Amino acid sequence: MVLVKTQDDFDLDVRAIEKAIDKKTAGVLINSPNNPTGKVYPEKTIRELGEMLLRKSAEMGRAIYLISDEPYRKIVYDGLVVRRCSPITKTASLSIRIKRPFHPRRAAWLYCRASRRGRRAGPSGRMILCNRILVCQCARLMQRVVQRIQGISVDAGKYQKRRDILCSRLAKMGYQFITPGGTFYLFPKAPGGNDMKFVEVLQEKLVLTVPGTGFGAPGYFRIVFCVPEETIERAMPGFEYAIRKCG
Repeated sequence: MVLVKTQDDFDLDVRAIEKAIDKKTAGVLINSPNNPTGKVYPEKTIRELGEMLLRKSAEMGRAIYLISDEPYRKIVYDGLVVRRCSPITKTASLSIRIKRPFHPRRAAWLYCRASRRGRRAGPSGRMILCNRILVCQCARLMQRVVQRIQGISVDAGKYQKRRDILCSRLAKMGYQFITPGGTFYLFPKAPGGNDMKFVEVLQEKLVLTVPGTGFGAPGYFRIVFCVPEETIERAMPGFEYAIRKCG
């Protein structure tokens, strides 16, 4: 895996992705809305990326797939729209869409659109083979549950309210962050710059977060706000303590 840094606002840096592509590149994996940043990639960026991959595929003489991982596609705010598989496949004829719940026991499905060249390469056949192998090991109980909850979705409004409470309180304390357009993650800069140390300081007050180093982004830390509003409120003194100690 080759990691490519985003732009400062966490949007994809298509030029940097293009520079990272070489003869070994099989595909480009994106995640929108993104974990850990909460960034929802705009349609312009998605189309630019798709056009670039079509161009690079022609140059290489083989398919470079655009893989879109979308577990948080229903959790978006402020009227944003996740540019899903349909717009992606209109731009990039070699694309794979992964849809999966964000529950730890995940069930998932793939949507694959390939050109004639891609079909000859056999991606669909490989997916079928993987499914045949894995089906013997999957959780039978979860299969029955998933069958009964088709069409049920989360209420994004509840998460947006929690996001707004968290962002408002942290901004007043002096935390620096980009307000997420989706997911239930906030990815602020770690006061003092050392994310590992800052997370440890928060733990002193029983506030559990994740250092950005684990996501390839040192200097940041991730907060998960899919918790009750009273839990967010109880965590506020801890955040205030940590920024005073490290900021």
